[in-house]
Amino acid sequence: MRDLEGLEGIAPEIKEAGGVIVTVSMDEWTQLAQRQARMARGMTMLADPTGDMVRTFGLEDICFGDDIARPAALLIDREGVVRWRNLPTSWRYRPEASAYLS
Repeated sequence: MRDLEGLEGIAPEIKEAGGVIVTVSMDEWTQLAQRQARMARGMTMLADPTGDMVRTFGLEDICFGDDIARPAALLIDREGVVRWRNLPTSWRYRPEASAYLS
């Protein structure tokens, strides 16, 4: 959860630059609602329990299978074009929030 706390910390800078932080999890919405209420204010959390969005962006964890998503970061413009991405090879790697600002 440290990564969510870090993202919450940079949310004002992202907003000031005209962006928004959206997280996607393969958890059910009921689990995400509790997590968002507790620690992810300032960002939108989406549930993808079927993995449709995860597969669309190629975010399946190649070591553990398609039921686990990698903690990727994507910069998507207003037209839906992916302009930048950070795509670790494992769900265990969680980049520091400052990496998203550089």
